Amino acid sequence: MASSGGRSDYFKEYYARNRERILAKKREIYKDPVIKKRIKKQKEKDRTRDRRIKLLKDKTKEVKAVGKSGSLMRVIHPTDPSRSAVVEMFRVGIVAEKSTVPKKTFLSWIANNKIPAPLYRTGRGWRVYTQYETELLSEYLIWLRRSLWMRGYRLRIDAESIADLTEKFSSLLGGVPEEKYIKTETEEES
Repeated sequence: MASSGGRSDYFKEYYARNRERILAKKREIYKDPVIKKRIKKQKEKDRTRDRRIKLLKDKTKEVKAVGKSGSLMRVIHPTDPSRSAVVEMFRVGIVAEKSTVPKKTFLSWIANNKIPAPLYRTGRGWRVYTQYETELLSEYLIWLRRSLWMRGYRLRIDAESIADLTEKFSSLLGGVPEEKYIKTETEEES
C-alpha cells in the first residue's frame, strides 16, 4: 500500500505557492544570451537526433551519415610495421551522433566497458575511432535500437550486446580490416 502525500506532494504544493516567483526567475535566466545560445544549440541537436530516430522507424529510408568529416591518420599494422593504412578518424561525439545515441550516454558506455574504447588519440588528445569502427558501431547500434524498438523496448546495452560488439571489433586489426593495410616504403628502401 503506497503512502499518500510525501515528497512529490510537498513539491507540488511548494510550486503552487511560489509559481510566479519561479517563473519570473526562469524568464530572467533565459534572457541571458549565453543561455539562449546553449538552449538553441541543444534543441537543434535534439531535433537532429529525433529526425534520425524517425528515419529508423521507417525502414524504407536510409539513415544518412552526419555531415562532419573526420581527419586522416596513418595507422601502422600492429605486428608488421612495414604495412600501414591511411584511414579517416572520428571523434567520440561524431560517432555518437552517427549512432543516434546522446554523447553522454555513449561516453558512459565507454567508461563502463559496454562498448569498446577508442584505440587512438589525436595530437590534441581527443579519443578517435577509425572509419571502420565508426561504421561498425553506428550500424550495430542503429540495428539494436530498431530491433528493441520493434519489441517495445528502449535502447540498452546488455551482456549479449557487449559480447556481440566485442566479437565484431575482434575482426578488425588495430581498428582496420587486415586487407586494408598496404606495404609502406621506408626511407631505407628508397
